[in-house]
Amino acid sequence: EQQKVEVTRREDLIATLEQRLAAAESPEPAASGATPSAGQIDFGKYHALVIGNGAYERLPDLETAISDAREMAALLEKKYGFEVRLLINATRYQTMTALNDLREALTEESNLLIYYAGHGQRDEERGAGYWQPVDAEPDSPANWIPSEVVTEHLDLVPSRHVLVVADSVYSGLRTRASIARLPRGMSDEQRFHHIRLLLEKRARLVLTSGGSSPRPAAAESGHSSFSAALLSVLRDNDGVLEASRCYQRVVERLTKSEGEEVPEFATMRWARNNVADFFFVPGS
Repeated sequence: EQQKVEVTRREDLIATLEQRLAAAESPEPAASGATPSAGQIDFGKYHALVIGNGAYERLPDLETAISDAREMAALLEKKYGFEVRLLINATRYQTMTALNDLREALTEESNLLIYYAGHGQRDEERGAGYWQPVDAEPDSPANWIPSEVVTEHLDLVPSRHVLVVADSVYSGLRTRASIARLPRGMSDEQRFHHIRLLLEKRARLVLTSGGSSPRPAAAESGHSSFSAALLSVLRDNDGVLEASRCYQRVVERLTKSEGEEVPEFATMRWARNNVADFFFVPGS
């Protein structure tokens, strides 16, 4: 246990030093009469694997997971220009095959978002988390997908920027100290200058609902509370939106509801990360 604490402290120290180094290396933007816009930055191509598991063979069905996934896929494709692969009621084999395909299909200049809505299981004793595909058994982990396996696959995907959005569990997260945050009060020119710098760095990030499965919203929206808040934030956005700011806005909308789990946002512990972020860009 003491060794784990020391590893965590060392990782946090490294993350802090990385963040300070990135700030120290950032030159001041040159004075210019023109204000940069998102169109002047090459964000690369955007891809998404969206999974919605609602009709289970041996576990209780989930009310909102499929509608959450369909709505998320449509929004990412139409508003944000993602090339989307949608899996509905995916088995373990189908899920793992889709993750393997990403390693062959994507390039370093691409961005990848994985969205998962479905049952999950947390092993508190081991500190492990699992996604449960539709062929999962309640008492046997044979067909469960460990978070660390997903992390291992995504660490090998060439894409420089990867974000996992899980309306379920995800284990193996570092602290948020290792995530870059653009300072407040920046001019448009300074902001886009720093975005360009962050785009050159590698990011492996996770935004998770904090619950073990999608929780229906109080209102009859047809979506879970977490996904309804996330969809609302992404619909309302009209500019370059960092995943870190997206997380903050999701939390703000969820705290208005009583009894909600608190979402988590962090880097993947066992993946290669720099101090970076993931960007949502309308019309990209």
